Amino acid sequence: MRRPLLFTTAALTVTALHFAVVTVWPASLLVTVLCLVGAFVFVLRLPEEHPWTLGLLAGAFAVVVHGTMIVLEQLARFPTAWLHAGYTAHVMEHHDVLPSLGARFSWPAFFVVTASAFSPAGDSVPEPVLRFAPLFFVLAMLPAILVIARRCVVVWRGSWRAPWLAVWFFPLIDWFGQDYFAPQSLALLLGLSIIAIVLTLSDRPPTLWTTRDGVLRRGGLLWPRRPGIRDAALVRARIPDALLLVGSVVVLCAAVAMTHQLTPFVIAVQLAVLWYAGRLPWMLPAWIVGVTALVWVSWGASDFWIPFIADVFGGVGDPVGNLSAGIVERTGGSAEHQTVVAVRLGFTLAVVLAAAGGVIAEYVRDRRIELSLPLLAAAPGFLLFAQSYGGEGVLRVMVFATPFLAMLVTKLFITRRGLGRAAAAAVVIVSVACVPPFLVARYGNEPFERVRADEIALAGCLYDRAPAGSTILSVSPHLAWQFRDIADHLHLSANERVFDAETADDLRARLEQTPRPRYLIFTEPQLQFVVRSLGAPATWPTALQRELAADPAMTVVCENSGGVVYRVGGAG
Repeated sequence: MRRPLLFTTAALTVTALHFAVVTVWPASLLVTVLCLVGAFVFVLRLPEEHPWTLGLLAGAFAVVVHGTMIVLEQLARFPTAWLHAGYTAHVMEHHDVLPSLGARFSWPAFFVVTASAFSPAGDSVPEPVLRFAPLFFVLAMLPAILVIARRCVVVWRGSWRAPWLAVWFFPLIDWFGQDYFAPQSLALLLGLSIIAIVLTLSDRPPTLWTTRDGVLRRGGLLWPRRPGIRDAALVRARIPDALLLVGSVVVLCAAVAMTHQLTPFVIAVQLAVLWYAGRLPWMLPAWIVGVTALVWVSWGASDFWIPFIADVFGGVGDPVGNLSAGIVERTGGSAEHQTVVAVRLGFTLAVVLAAAGGVIAEYVRDRRIELSLPLLAAAPGFLLFAQSYGGEGVLRVMVFATPFLAMLVTKLFITRRGLGRAAAAAVVIVSVACVPPFLVARYGNEPFERVRADEIALAGCLYDRAPAGSTILSVSPHLAWQFRDIADHLHLSANERVFDAETADDLRARLEQTPRPRYLIFTEPQLQFVVRSLGAPATWPTALQRELAADPAMTVVCENSGGVVYRVGGAG
């Protein structure tokens, strides 16, 4: 026990030193990762399981990978996180929700819960909550992933190494940035918890695809059990726990249904494939989740989907079009943006191929394939047949599949004999080698995804000056705004998906027939988004700034190093 404790203490000490020196020595990130993975692999190769040690090391690794940028950045990244803070602030102040503001308020559970939690702290969500939310959600998902992996990663009876390796790999391949202060983050956490609880409640052995007579056939339970008196007594003893778990699942299903549009349907499909794989005795959990979601959509979210029924169902049955919206339309823009997209696609493809390699390795090694994990990873693919989800359909599929892809990857390294020396070395090499592409994939769009203090100050000045009922136009949607007074103004954005507002005249045209007074907010991240993502000429930001400064209809209201706020056409 002394050697694991020694290695763990040394690795955690290096982790603490990393956060102390990373601002002056960025290379400390790779050094810390190397120390952590070395200690983790050492403990993983021991004959006995040391859960607390492995948990500390895996948690420290997640903190290093996902928390380093929190130290380096001044404020919470992702402008959308600040928008969600604005929704929450509205609930804090008015104690109600307004579905007319947007689709998010048709699934308001996240905002209601966070408003209740942080109301004693003031009238808005504290900024540190926004900043540390990604790290919180990643760490909170790890226990659920561990429980699911213990039930699904079948290497040999009693294996404990593969689940811990899945917990290790998940933070490293979760580059998608969908774990910020947002409803989908909470919904994904609750969804994984539902799957973990249901698998714990069922405790059924997995169904395998095995080779019989030269043909891959479904059947053959691993570790078959014969029911008897002891099993009946065990069932009776577990009835109170089972009722508690079932009640928990029902409550979680209701919470997920009122939190996010897609997650409950994905969870329902994943529970259905678990039933098909023999892990659940009934389809009841899938029906509970699916019916609960349909009830909420039909009743609680009717204000959203009835007026926009064509948009909601427009992509149904068009997987090619939805795939194009998720990939092809995102590959344009500047050379820097294309590089980031290429790294993201390559990194994601490598993870998917590694997961497929894990399935193949399992079949070659044991002449069997356990169905649960491949089906769980593939189940979110049905979203491509639903709609593009604003061009994020492919991204959402990968977000839901990533925990199970991490579990499949472990099959490349863990065998019946455990974790051999070659496999242990491979884990170390892969962990260190994946850090650079992970950082590029997750943080490659920092010029317009990072939020700066001067940007927040500029938006705050705007809300101080603009009277209620004003129209506020942004040059592009990528800026931190709407974090207060979200229902008091009409917020519009130009250049959302295509570069279609090049001049001051184009921007003024967007404000026609809108309430006065009218304001235009102009910040550097907005311009970077239009240039890097939408392909505007590199000279366009400078030209537009000069045009706006020379336009007599534009009156400067607020200005700092982050940008300018103009009042358009006077106050009347």
